[in-house]
Amino acid sequence: MTKIFSFDPGGTTGWALIEYNEKESKLLDYGQITGGYKGFKEFYLNSNIEADVIVCESFSLRPGMPSVNLEPCYVIGVLYALADKSIVFYPPSYKVFCNNDALKRLEFYIKGKEHARDAIRHAVAYLRIEVNHIPTMKKGWPDE
Repeated sequence: MTKIFSFDPGGTTGWALIEYNEKESKLLDYGQITGGYKGFKEFYLNSNIEADVIVCESFSLRPGMPSVNLEPCYVIGVLYALADKSIVFYPPSYKVFCNNDALKRLEFYIKGKEHARDAIRHAVAYLRIEVNHIPTMKKGWPDE
């Protein structure tokens, strides 16, 4: 089984651990980390999670926003400093690759934890875009 450790960075950072093989994908664990980059650093150093792939939402300046929250940049910086492998980044817009209906069909939908759900979406985007994982695509998007 291949494991994906994915993140939705911010003041509250969502995370998810998904594993997959040629037959299926499974959500192993998930959560939300408070405390910005300091909370993320503590979590990451104490997580002891081993993964084959790290996936993270990238940071994008959004035109027209009156103020900018840079906390995602700091979390990404900590991830760069601590990760022992390369990181696959997806822009925030890639969350559309996995809506709530698809998450429910995949049995990956987490009620009440928006940031964890977004981390799951990034892992599923990786399965769809990079891996072309047919079992995930057939289960999440049966009509396509």
